[in-house]
Amino acid sequence: EVSRPAHGSRGQSELPQVRQLLGLARKMDEDKLHALVTVAQVLLR
Repeated sequence: EVSRPAHGSRGQSELPQVRQLLGLARKMDEDKLHALVTVAQVLLR
C-alpha cells in the first residue's frame, strides 16, 4: 500500500482531514462554524 506507510499511525493520517476542516471553517460564518465543530467533535470521539 503506497498511500499508507506501515509505520504511519491513524492519528497522523487524520491530520490532513483536520486541516481541511480548519480551512473550510475560515470561509464559514459563526453559525456554520459552530455546527462544523459539533460534527467534528462527534467524529473525533
